Amino acid sequence: MRIYKIGASATFIKRGSQIECITGDDPPVGVLENGYSLRIRRKLENGDFVIMVSDGVLDHLHVKDAREAMTDILRSLDTKNPDQMAKQILERICSLQGDRQKMI
Repeated sequence: MRIYKIGASATFIKRGSQIECITGDDPPVGVLENGYSLRIRRKLENGDFVIMVSDGVLDHLHVKDAREAMTDILRSLDTKNPDQMAKQILERICSLQGDRQKMI
């Protein structure tokens, strides 16, 4: 897999209980002038998941370290079904939000 990261939103790779967080410290894409992007190559294996989230998800978790919180959420998932995984991620993110966010 080749990832070209433009902007600061994180991408996560889940391989079993191992989670890799891929991020750049670039500003959002609209702020960039030189078109720089971080280029990353990873070999994916059968059963790996690539989880991409918008910057709004991590920015509004209201925890000390949002990337670490997301890593913990992904590590705790108990399904390999992508639909169920998405639902579990949403549920756990909303639980960290408390009353600040209602589930859609």
